[in-house]
Amino acid sequence: MFKNAMLSALLFTVLSGCGTMSPPATLVNGQMKVVEIGSGAQETQEYVLHIPAGVPFPLRLYVHGSLMKEELDLTKKVRINRDIYLYRQWTSFDGINWMGPKETEKLLNFTVKVDLKGDGGTVDIFAHEK
Repeated sequence: MFKNAMLSALLFTVLSGCGTMSPPATLVNGQMKVVEIGSGAQETQEYVLHIPAGVPFPLRLYVHGSLMKEELDLTKKVRINRDIYLYRQWTSFDGINWMGPKETEKLLNFTVKVDLKGDGGTVDIFAHEK
């Protein structure tokens, strides 16, 4: 469950950008640097992030704030079912055809649910391809 929850949190955060402009020409023409997730910090933010299908990568779940007596800081390796390329608010499944947030929302669904009961709590992050 933690694997799916952490991946969903990452993708929800990355894909929730806004904007209706066309993708930059360097992105459409494949001229932008492509970086594999987990390959280390980059000197610039001008690159396409590639999350390859089936390849494990570290994902951090961090729960903190003034309400928390103790923080939760957990890193697990996760894998996704298909390649995803990300650049700012743009998403692609092949690195060639890019979708803005509205198009992405039609193909991917991310839901976050927090459930607190007498026996404890659950944070359920659901990532689904429509």
